[in-house]
Amino acid sequence: MSQHYSRVALVAALLSSGLATAQPPLNPELDPTLPTDEAEPAPKVVGFWYGHVESDNIARTVTPEDGSYDGLGLVVDLGHRSRRLVADVDTHLEYRDYSPDTLDSEVVGTLKGTADVQLIQDRFSWTFADYYGQGITDPRSGIGPGNREQINALATGPHLDLDFGARTSMELGATAEQVRFSESNYVDTDSVRTELGLYRQASSTARYGIVVSSNQVEYVDVLAPEYDIDRLAVRYEKRLATGRVLADLGTNEITTGGLENDGPLYNFVWTRSLTARSSLSVRAGRALSDAGGVLISNLGPDLEGRSFSDVLVTPRPLEQSRLGASYLLTLSRTRVSAELDSYEDEYVGNSFLDNDWTTLRVAFTRIVTPRLSIGIGHDKIERDFVDNAQADGADSWTVAWLNRTFGSRMFFGFAISTYDRSGLESYDEQRYEIRFGYSPTESGTEAMALVGR
Repeated sequence: MSQHYSRVALVAALLSSGLATAQPPLNPELDPTLPTDEAEPAPKVVGFWYGHVESDNIARTVTPEDGSYDGLGLVVDLGHRSRRLVADVDTHLEYRDYSPDTLDSEVVGTLKGTADVQLIQDRFSWTFADYYGQGITDPRSGIGPGNREQINALATGPHLDLDFGARTSMELGATAEQVRFSESNYVDTDSVRTELGLYRQASSTARYGIVVSSNQVEYVDVLAPEYDIDRLAVRYEKRLATGRVLADLGTNEITTGGLENDGPLYNFVWTRSLTARSSLSVRAGRALSDAGGVLISNLGPDLEGRSFSDVLVTPRPLEQSRLGASYLLTLSRTRVSAELDSYEDEYVGNSFLDNDWTTLRVAFTRIVTPRLSIGIGHDKIERDFVDNAQADGADSWTVAWLNRTFGSRMFFGFAISTYDRSGLESYDEQRYEIRFGYSPTESGTEAMALVGR
């Protein structure tokens, strides 16, 4: 319960500071060319709600059991930009209290809070970040309240920028991270990551350089050997007229218990506004990481509302390869989004966990009248294990909802959702949900993103 209170305390603190939308400074996809000398207007999204859900398989198991839960939810997307402070909070959380005694109460959703304080303008800064989500403890079982665990990653550290002439610069940073799991204490880690980058400005919109980093990770409550992840890469960054490009190419190596394992490292991000109302993003990457690193990297600026069912709770580091694309179309009354990703996970020292998996997410929202909006969505995760085909499985969600506002700040929502698990064990679930909420920014529609999760 103390972890639930800490999430609420952090959100309250960030809300009280009057933040507005901004990308997180510790996010690996942050665009360094974005201006920070103008304060943006205040709140973009704030909403609170109470919900009640009835289900014909509340625990999502082979033996269905009728049940329900009451939920208290919060959605926030606020931030602030000025010469001294760049800060952001992006939160979509729901506390659920289940009717069966066999199911513990839980918090579902994500929180991403960051703050970058300029102690010496454009030279020395200090960054704080909190990333919160869920992982699965058994990747061979369905995703539900009995197979979810809370993960929290705290990070803080200094960043130094030095210029050598008009076109050459050096960036030096250090970050201390704590990754904690609500139940699996054997996975808790502390780490210190350092990074040095030497850059050359090729033009007013592009630069290239060499980046060296080292991440030293140790376990907190177990006598498992610590491990180091070292990286060396050539980096290229370019700001486009309507987007950006980032590319890393190099090598990374993990050292643990006297063993070494290395491999190629690459990271590619390309984002482009195709028209004034549509955008496309393409990403590809391969790197050594761990459960905490996967959590942080997945909390990208285009993944709001995810419950992080794709993070596996394990102390094993892994080499993860990813290829994906996302598309967004925003019209005056319609919003359409689609995302497709493919992954290959190879765990260091435990091939039993190696798996290939894909995720698909599509969503459609329509404002029917100024007071009525509707939406439909579909998510699917399909996982194939390399050494055990019988454990392969897929989880999918399909949702439909409507949201009606009353006055300018109150809203009512109704939703129907289905969940389907296929594989060695196959079963499904159907839910009916009602919500009553309050939003001072008329953001009731955004509160529907966690339906069916």
